[in-house]
Formats: sequence, C-alpha cells, structure tokens
Amino acid sequence: MATSKKKPDLIYLCSVADIHKGNSKTFSIADEKVIQKDIAVFNINGNFCAISNICVHKGGPLSQGILEESIVTCP
Repeated sequence: MATSKKKPDLIYLCSVADIHKGNSKTFSIADEKVIQKDIAVFNINGNFCAISNICVHKGGPLSQGILEESIVTCP
C-alpha cells in the first residue's frame, strides 16, 4: 500500500535579488494555524536559509545579528 507524503507549502517571499550575499531580510508569515511568525532569511553565498527571527536566549532579532559564514550571532 503506497502512502503519500505531504509536500511542504511554499510561500513566495521576495526576489533573489532583494537579499544580497551576506545580508538578511525579515518576513512575517502565518503557519498552518494562522499564527504569525517572524523569520529571518539569509543569503549565504547564494544559498538562502530561513530561521526564526527571535533569539532563544535574549529574544533579540537575529536578522540584525552578525553573520559569519553560516553562523548567526544575535545582536
């Protein structure tokens, strides 16, 4: 019996050109329960990575943090 995997929903955020290499941009998106979440999207040498925009230890905006290679340090 074959089971089907649910594909993740895709959300258009911006153009690739909107986030320059080494920079980030913040977005507010809604999850499946329509709860707003702030995410930070980073352009790491042409690869885009999204994480929560809220630092778990101090609550600061990670999009304003320091990006070194693929490591974000909160501001």
